[in-house]
Amino acid sequence: MEGYALGLLGRLSHHEGRSEKARREVAEAEAIMREVVAIAGAAGRTIRPSFVDTMLADTAKMAPYKPSMLLDFERRQPLELEAIYRRPLAVAAAAGLACPAIESLYGQLSRLAESEGSMSLRP
Repeated sequence: MEGYALGLLGRLSHHEGRSEKARREVAEAEAIMREVVAIAGAAGRTIRPSFVDTMLADTAKMAPYKPSMLLDFERRQPLELEAIYRRPLAVAAAAGLACPAIESLYGQLSRLAESEGSMSLRP
């Protein structure tokens, strides 16, 4: 979830995302991932908290690439904000979970998509 969005917001490829700016965003990405773990738990699914650390470590080792959401944005294709952000936030809200990092990211991405005019938010 977070890699796609942070790449899009910063217009960064994965490789460029290793810059100092992106390293400062690692804490935000981790917070988002921890919120995803909590949402999964609220939905009756288990994601081990250690999975977050594994994903962050594995991502740091990956070859450069552009996240799919950034590619969609560059191609002026609809973004999957409904499925990736809004639906999980609805699950969180129903369970009484606060997810400020995901809510903030969803808001930023929604505004970005809307500012592009013709870009719809793909369900």
